Amino acid sequence: MVNIKVLRKKANLSQAELAERLNVNQTAVSKWELGRTLPDADTLSRLADIFDISIDQILGRESVNDVYFPTYVDDLIQRFKPVRIQRLPMLGNIAAGKPIFANEEHEIMVETTIRADFCLTVCGDSMIGAGILDGDVVMIRKQPIVQNGEIAAVLIDDEATLKRFYKTDTLVTLISENPAYPPIVYKAEDGRDILILGKAVGLTRIFK
Repeated sequence: MVNIKVLRKKANLSQAELAERLNVNQTAVSKWELGRTLPDADTLSRLADIFDISIDQILGRESVNDVYFPTYVDDLIQRFKPVRIQRLPMLGNIAAGKPIFANEEHEIMVETTIRADFCLTVCGDSMIGAGILDGDVVMIRKQPIVQNGEIAAVLIDDEATLKRFYKTDTLVTLISENPAYPPIVYKAEDGRDILILGKAVGLTRIFK
């Protein structure tokens, strides 16, 4: 059977209008268009009159001129946009535990569909409560400021860590997602160089 929805739209009819002309409810028309039920013989005859085609054409036994019936693949193409893949530089490791030195391994690139600027390999288990595991590759979007509570890559002097970031006028607090790790608190008078590298926006995981 051909696509009644295409014929209806070609005739500039809504489901409600077609249902009214056929003296049926709109649900029946919807079910025909979804392929869940078929119209009876009398309704097929009236559909043929409305669309000015033969019953055999409605049943798909004959082709319908000047009407294009989209395929399943055509429908998918309309629904989904092409996925953009980008290559991000791997800038070494980042601690999900105690801060560790952040090296820069620019020669390693990671392909991803996540909009980010660089990625880091997670070392440790302090962020397991957020679903970030040891060995995961976390995607970072460069930004100098994050909202309190967001997960950020933070550089403390020359050491990098991945934590939930909180800041007040006098304190910077880095919170883990694992109760085994206490909060890391830095006071303004500590004189530490604290730099937000960016916000964690996604991750990829290799199963071993």
